[in-house]
This record gives sequence, C-alpha cells and structure tokens, in this order.
Amino acid sequence: MIIYTNTFDFSPCWGKVLVLDDAIQLSQFDEYSWQEMASFISLNSHPNPKSLNNQKDKRNSLPKRLQAMSLAKGYTTKYLFAFVSKLTKVLIIGGGVGGVIREVSKHPLVESVAICELDKVVYEASQKFLPFMAKGFNNSKYKLYFADGAQFVKNHQNEFDVIITDSPDPKGVAACLFENSYYKSLQKALKPDGIIISQGETFWYDKKLVSDMIKMCKTIFPVVDYAVSYVATYPAGQIGYLCCSNSPKTNFRVPLHKFSHETLKEFNLKYYTPDTHRAAFALPLSVAEELGVKWEVK
Repeated sequence: MIIYTNTFDFSPCWGKVLVLDDAIQLSQFDEYSWQEMASFISLNSHPNPKSLNNQKDKRNSLPKRLQAMSLAKGYTTKYLFAFVSKLTKVLIIGGGVGGVIREVSKHPLVESVAICELDKVVYEASQKFLPFMAKGFNNSKYKLYFADGAQFVKNHQNEFDVIITDSPDPKGVAACLFENSYYKSLQKALKPDGIIISQGETFWYDKKLVSDMIKMCKTIFPVVDYAVSYVATYPAGQIGYLCCSNSPKTNFRVPLHKFSHETLKEFNLKYYTPDTHRAAFALPLSVAEELGVKWEVK
C-alpha cells in the first residue's frame, strides 16, 4: 500500500510498504529486523552495574511491572533489582511509525522513552495505515515530541542511557543526522556509560559513507563498532548499525543481558537472539579491514 499516492506497484508478498521521497522505508514483510536489532543490541550492550549486584534481594522494591516479571522464566529478582535504577531513559530520534518504541518497550529494564519525530504526517499515516507498527504507541512509557532531532539533542545533556537514531538515508532534511555536529550532540546527551545506535546504511553500496562515519565517530567516542542484519526489502538485503559508546569498557559484540528462548518468545521477537546479536558483528574480512573494524580469533 502506498500512503497518499498510487504511483508505485509492489508485489503482495511485501504486505504494506512505507515510501518516503521515493525511497522504501520499510515493508510489513521484514520490518521487525531493524526494529528488534536496533533496540536489543543497544539495550543488551549497556554495562552491568556490578556494584549494585550485592544489594538485598527485595521484590517489593521493584515497580509492580517488574515484580511480576521477576517471577517469569528467564528473569531473577536480583537481576532486575540491580538494573531498575540504572537503565531507565531511552531517546529515539525519528521512529514516528512506532516500530522502535514497540520493541524498546518490551525490554523489562526500560522505564521511559522520549521519541523525537520531525514529520507529524509519518506518525499520523502510521496510525491510519500501519497498525502493526503504530501499536508501539499503546503503552505509557513514552513521550512524543514533534521536533527536529538534531536540535532536540542539543537541549539535553547527560540525560539518556541509550539513544537510537531511526533515520532515513542521508538526503534532504535527514542529512544532518549523519554529520559530525549531530554525533557530538549525541555524545553530550548521553550519560557517562551511555550507548547510541544509528542507522548505518549498507557496506555493499555505501562503503565510503560507512567508513567515513566510523572514522568520524572514533574522534568522538572511545568505542565504535559496526553491525549488520538481514532485511530483504533494503538494497543488498541488509542494513547496518553504527554502534558507539561513551564507556571504553563497552563490548557490543557480547550481550551483557541474555534472555531465555521462552522469554524471547514472550516478547514476540522474530529476529533477535543472543546468537544473532553476536553474529551481527561478523563482517567479511575485506569489509572489516576497509571499515577499520577489529575482528578477533576465538
């Protein structure tokens, strides 16, 4: 389905398709790949505050939402109590269709989410035509702002644990979300151990852009890495994730927080697992060398 035009035709297998400025943004067929991986790679890479692990295990001190989860398979009260005061604030730049907030809100350690969407029409169109995405707004965790994301982050410093930039390609008004000044603002908006994940194009067609972005981010953040996942809708059948952290101790390649198979099914995830998390960072040798990304022999 084309929102507001009938210019293009798509094969029925893709389901509903969102197109902005003649570029495919997502399809119902495989949208979950980007949404899940951007959300769970970032949230599950956030550092474990080990200093909290020895606190007394008190289920009643947890919010009611987490008290129930502490009884579910795959969780422990000590685990949840250790993180409840730590990993709380997430910012999504873009994300007006609702897919990222849909996945972020599934994570038991997320307390609040700010969403900054430039285009109100995208939000309204999602509500009308993309209910499988817009259902992400059916929770009380988020606050939605219609504003320029590049300007928004300048007004928030040392505030967020995780920032996800859900942007289109670097064209037009979105080009500023790929600039040095934007990433400097992101770095300042993060807490000392904060993490960002941004839409990272594909190395098959955009290798120079990806390489330049990685080099640029290495001048701003102590840890920079690059991951990919399969998305059949996109060029080359994949999408990239630019991963940066304010903490030199962050290792994006090994998830710190792991959920059981049963819990991932309860989350209704289709793509993310601890295995796909680790595999996302396994790049072809020539690509890793050209991008300046380290690889290790295990």
